[in-house]
Amino acid sequence: MGEVSKMRRVGVGFICLALIASCGGGGGNQSSGTPKNGGTATIALESELRTLDPMDSSLLVEREVFYNLYDSLFTIDPSLTIKSGLVKSWDVSDPLNYKFTLQSGVKYQDGTPFNGASVKANIERYKTGATSRRKSDLASVKSVEVTDDTHVVFHLSKPNATLLATLVDRAGMMLSIDAVTKGGKDFSLAPQTGSRIAFPGRSLRFTNDFELLVSQVAEQFPQDVDGFRRLAQFLEEQELGRVADPALTARGVLGRYLSDPVLVEMILCPLMFYGSPTPHDMELTQFAIMFHSIFREGLSRPREGVRR
Repeated sequence: MGEVSKMRRVGVGFICLALIASCGGGGGNQSSGTPKNGGTATIALESELRTLDPMDSSLLVEREVFYNLYDSLFTIDPSLTIKSGLVKSWDVSDPLNYKFTLQSGVKYQDGTPFNGASVKANIERYKTGATSRRKSDLASVKSVEVTDDTHVVFHLSKPNATLLATLVDRAGMMLSIDAVTKGGKDFSLAPQTGSRIAFPGRSLRFTNDFELLVSQVAEQFPQDVDGFRRLAQFLEEQELGRVADPALTARGVLGRYLSDPVLVEMILCPLMFYGSPTPHDMELTQFAIMFHSIFREGLSRPREGVRR
């Protein structure tokens, strides 16, 4: 099950490779042979996420990520048949009282147990959370009764033939409540575990700890580390969304502080991934915002946006 406290940001392990990676060009040799387990797959998403919490999720792209982070009470097969998930078996013969038998011996990745109490806590959170977008999904659920660790009863206020299907999606995704509590108000934007910008022969790792990126610059570009610190200080002093000299561009500012063109491209690479109306460059206002958002806050967009 996806550990909430270690949820990765979109772009974790994001590899730029100088934007020259060969992604299935025509011709070329194709690998063949017997498929093997293991290895690493890098998946890019066209859109960014607004949250990593199923409770207040509203975007389709978030669901695509959530299905790889969380287990749901039910699953669904290609023929659209409801299958067991964290619910092992079920009895819905009484349309107002759905009886679920849960999988036993399951733990969240933080070590806390998945059990009846966890199901009840998750459903109540989805039904009552101030920012919850799952309230309408679970409107027919009056209460959840915990019989024991592996049995719960969903008491409904009215029959709902779509409830099991609803519990395949975000309303049925189970989270470690301990991790939710520890995360507090920042739970849905938990820090990334790490990202990397990789060019041929050069690599820069970064997290929400900005000093890690500084140390990486010092290791890979020692002649530019002081300039990089001055660049970061300059950008920190800009009021986000209101730069003193709008005529300046990202490359112009980077050229003031950094001497190695490879470092300039490595800094711009993940920022330009989000697009820019300026060809091969970026307005300084946008650059300051994106630098702050990606390198200081991590590859995630704050709930109210990066301008606040």
